[in-house]
Amino acid sequence: MSPITQTPILFTHNINVRIDDLNFGNHLCHTKFLNLIHNARALFLKIHNLSEINCFDSQLIMLNLNIKYISQCFFNDLLEINLTIGNLDKASFSFSYLIVNKTSNKLAAEANTVMGFVDIKRGKLKRIPIQFLNLFRI
Repeated sequence: MSPITQTPILFTHNINVRIDDLNFGNHLCHTKFLNLIHNARALFLKIHNLSEINCFDSQLIMLNLNIKYISQCFFNDLLEINLTIGNLDKASFSFSYLIVNKTSNKLAAEANTVMGFVDIKRGKLKRIPIQFLNLFRI
């Protein structure tokens, strides 16, 4: 899983590992990676005045999630989360995340979320809105 290296980075977010992000092994808990990518995705959408609840009159839902853990992160490590978009289909696309530990200069994780557009009234998947494609020139 390395589609992030093949597509342009659309958003970068930096965050330090907090003390409550650690597990019993004293390193970043695997479940906190989910929080990190969810937060980066929400911030990315927000800068475009979008959200998962309202994305061009559609809702975004997660259809699939994959995380490859590569190296440990520790308290106060600075993490850089890079986000790209790819793998467009009729009604879905992927957000890919590359999480780099800037403190250790190591790749911490790669993640991918397949997102779908849902017609709010019908509750069914729908085509990716043209406005979304135009916004990111996809």
